[in-house]
Amino acid sequence: GRHGSRYLSEQSGYELPYRILSKADSLGKLTQLGKKVLGEVTVIRNDAHDRHGDLTQPGCEQLRHIARRMVEHFPEVFEGNVVVDAKSTTRRRCILSMGSAIQQIASMRPQLRIRMDASNHDMWYLNHQDKQLRDSMMTHRAKVAFNAYCDKRENMERMMGMLFNDTAYANHEVDRWTLHYYLYKLSAVVRGTILGDNETLSSLFTAEELYQLWQRENAWWYISYGPSLLNGGKQPYVQRHLLRKIIEEADSCITEITPGATLRFGHETVMLGLSCLMGVNGLDYQTMDLEELEQHGWVSYRVFPKGCNLQLVFYRRD
Repeated sequence: GRHGSRYLSEQSGYELPYRILSKADSLGKLTQLGKKVLGEVTVIRNDAHDRHGDLTQPGCEQLRHIARRMVEHFPEVFEGNVVVDAKSTTRRRCILSMGSAIQQIASMRPQLRIRMDASNHDMWYLNHQDKQLRDSMMTHRAKVAFNAYCDKRENMERMMGMLFNDTAYANHEVDRWTLHYYLYKLSAVVRGTILGDNETLSSLFTAEELYQLWQRENAWWYISYGPSLLNGGKQPYVQRHLLRKIIEEADSCITEITPGATLRFGHETVMLGLSCLMGVNGLDYQTMDLEELEQHGWVSYRVFPKGCNLQLVFYRRD
């Protein structure tokens, strides 16, 4: 599974929009709405100070709920003093996600024998990094196709007119794409924190603008970690070690007399690559035409939302 809700993984996601709006405000270039947005961005930035990439409290709760449902749905797996083996990547957000899930399971089944670990020893399969595949993600052909796809989905003028009182300044002195993109990211990520939904930021976007911003990201994920033919269709194989490990451990577990569970906690790139490699729900669909993705069900938010997980449960024939 993927960790629960987190803060943005880079502090720049908070700093860049804050700096752009602060500078404009110091020059008297913000509208009243622009000043209000700056205030909201400041609150979100302060809450995220030194927390970039960290799990949020709602993220912890998500993992507890996932674990509770897992125990309730598959009680046979967690009966008696069977072994639950949990491993996480070495990132704090994944370790805390594991801890939250295990805490919930232990409270419901205190007789379980639970093992937890988070070590570089297991990173070769929990979060394998393949330099050759990474370097071949964005080929020239993929860049051309991606840029052409994005060019048809770039609409920032309306928002700039809402935030800035000087059109020339907005057009020539503001990194409009950076501001537009990170306001979009902040409006989404803040919902997974204790601050909750921010109506000021979310109301900046029309439904069509949000849709187009998501489409761009969906295409990027497909090229970078999916089976896109634009770069050879091999990117999901970065998770080959993990898939082999799942097969080997499943074979081993099936031969045991008693039930048990192996739980693994990682990242969205792992979940996406693994799901594509396994062909879950048609995610191994290959195309060179990015316009085809949605009609074939390749929709990123159905694959790796915060707290997403893939559960393989085996039953004996008898």
